[in-house]
Amino acid sequence: MDVAASISSESSHSSSSSKSLQQNLATTCVGSVNQLRALLNRLVHFQQKPGLTFSVSAINTLYYFMRCSQLEHGQARVQELVYERTYVVLPPLIEWVRVSLAHCEHRHSLTIDADDIMQAARLLLPGVDCPVRHIGQDEAMLGGDAVGHVKMEAAFKLLTSGRPELIPHAVGLLPTAKV
Repeated sequence: MDVAASISSESSHSSSSSKSLQQNLATTCVGSVNQLRALLNRLVHFQQKPGLTFSVSAINTLYYFMRCSQLEHGQARVQELVYERTYVVLPPLIEWVRVSLAHCEHRHSLTIDADDIMQAARLLLPGVDCPVRHIGQDEAMLGGDAVGHVKMEAAFKLLTSGRPELIPHAVGLLPTAKV
């Protein structure tokens, strides 16, 4: 009898944990940066992406788009939230993470930065526009051979364009190394 009760309590705990996780994934607004940080930590742990982090500026940028003033001012017991923006245009947290992670992985990085969030906003929110990330935007953090890195990045973009007339220009940008 104790075993059956134990199994029942474990399955109810598992289902409530799963329900709580689903609620976290569907969150469309938050009341504080700390609340958002806790949700992101749980989501990253759930996605099992080792080493993936959000920069401080990324969390602040995402908070800007997900902020809810009713939750922010401690009115968490309000029965029905009056949304400042229509529900249709508020993407859930999982969509923010999915799109910003795609931009982050495209840069071959493990840190989601503010620009990744801005690019996600450009795609997820109607009417939000921001400039696309330019080649060499991250090079201020590279230090040493930033020019070589920008040249190599430009060469690979030329090669992946699929235009044969650009191949000689791309080869000219690549470093001369014997393979």
